This record gives sequence, structure tokens and C-alpha cells, in this order.
Amino acid sequence: MCPSGSKTSTRITNKGGFYSVNNTRHAQEYYCPSGTYSSEGNSARSSSECTTCPSGSYCKDGTATPVTCPVNAYCPAGSSIFTDCPMNFMNLNTGSSSVSSCAACPANNMCPGGANSIQCPAGTSGSWTSYNSGNDTGSMLCKPVKAGQYTD
Repeated sequence: MCPSGSKTSTRITNKGGFYSVNNTRHAQEYYCPSGTYSSEGNSARSSSECTTCPSGSYCKDGTATPVTCPVNAYCPAGSSIFTDCPMNFMNLNTGSSSVSSCAACPANNMCPGGANSIQCPAGTSGSWTSYNSGNDTGSMLCKPVKAGQYTD
């Protein structure tokens, strides 16, 4: 029994993705903000004690375990959601952390941003026009092949 007027200093053990502040009554009253996470059973007392989401993963509000970045996307440290590779670029790996992991679309294919490559139909070929890094202004289109030419 505590003496009259005293307080306990017992920390609440939080559910994953949450933190507690003084006088918190529940282990999931305050969730860690987007781009951060906290593990099951943590004793974080403020959002600043939530851990920054690692590169190659993303963390939405209240995340207990970072989610691995999917293919055709990248996730810098502190991401709250994945970022698609730019139009005409692709990435076949999971867990990528930067746009530099996105490679140019293969010849005779189109790559819609954030999706797998699509092979150009017979009688057409892919033609790359330009790409201005940071402005997402590339263009690769399947265009009809000129008479006397062929594609693989």
C-alpha cells in the first residue's frame, strides 16, 4: 500500500505500434506516428521514443513491425508508405531504399510507374525518348515498326 499522496512509477507495457504518457490508462492509447514504429511490449513514453522506420521498409500510423518495401518501389528511412519507381523504370527487388535502385525499362517493353514491365505487342517496338531525374518526365512508348525493320 502506498502512503497517502504518493504516486507509483510503474511503466505500462505497450502494445506494438503504441506508446504511453504519464497517467495513460491503456497500452494502446497513443499510436506511434507514420514513419516510425514500436515493438510489442515496449515502454516508450512519447512519440519521440518510437523508432524511425528503417530504409527499405515503411511504417504507417501504429506500426509494430516495419513492412518490407515491395517490388517496383523504394522506401527511404522514415517512410510512411512506399514510393513507386518513376514511369519507364522498374525494380524487381523488395526492400529497396532509393530511386537509384529503379532501373530503366528493358528494350521493347513499357513500364508504367510502380508496375511490372509490359512487352510491346508484335509489330511494335519500345522507343525511349528522355528522362529528367527528379521530374519523372521520361517517355517510352510502343510504336509501330517501320517497313523493312523487325523486332526480337
